Amino acid sequence: MNAALRLCCKPLLFVVFLGALLFAGRATAQRGSEMAKAAASLPADSRAVVDRLEMLHELPAGVWKMHAGDVAHGEDTNLDDSAWQPVGMGEKAPNEAVWFRESVQVPETL
Repeated sequence: MNAALRLCCKPLLFVVFLGALLFAGRATAQRGSEMAKAAASLPADSRAVVDRLEMLHELPAGVWKMHAGDVAHGEDTNLDDSAWQPVGMGEKAPNEAVWFRESVQVPETL
């Protein structure tokens, strides 16, 4: 997979799956053991992917693009965000609907 991945633009299922993995460490001990049992039942190559995803605890730093206000179909990967304002860490965002976008290269071996 050489194409850039737009995190905020992937299907809801991917977001839910990744969110579950990112916050798995905050789950209760019982739930953690249930997840461990489920992961243990996966084939070795799938377990390796789950292990690598569980190590992700934060989004990559860098310059993101921001659009204040709502955007019709802002999740669309073909959306032209070239006019969106670049924002970095620590900058303030408006107190209204805001869209953020960042391109991330996903390693082929993931």
